[in-house]
Amino acid sequence: MKTWPDDWTTAAANVATVVTALFAFLIWLRFKSDLKAKTDRLVNYLKEKGREARAKDSTKKGAFGAVIIARDTGLTEAEIFQISVNSPERIGRLARMHENTDYAKEVIFYYKEEGEANP
Repeated sequence: MKTWPDDWTTAAANVATVVTALFAFLIWLRFKSDLKAKTDRLVNYLKEKGREARAKDSTKKGAFGAVIIARDTGLTEAEIFQISVNSPERIGRLARMHENTDYAKEVIFYYKEEGEANP
């Protein structure tokens, strides 16, 4: 038969396990909520800037580099790339290549209209 301290420690360990799992779930929900808000912010920014660019010149997509987007939206460059990879149906990426090498000089992002294929 177990003594009182053994029963107490087992109960505390079980409670700690449940609390830890609950805490982890709440943190995950917060992370997903923040990511959704940031995705909406980036998509809305690209959509609006794309409309403005097309209103001035119908041949333009309204594509912008990560630095400009980061300045205007408050997102980090890493967040912009993460969101663009997670939302390929809404955010397109193009690379500006360096003249002398095969490396990308800059990655630019634009809003993809519904049904628009990758260039």
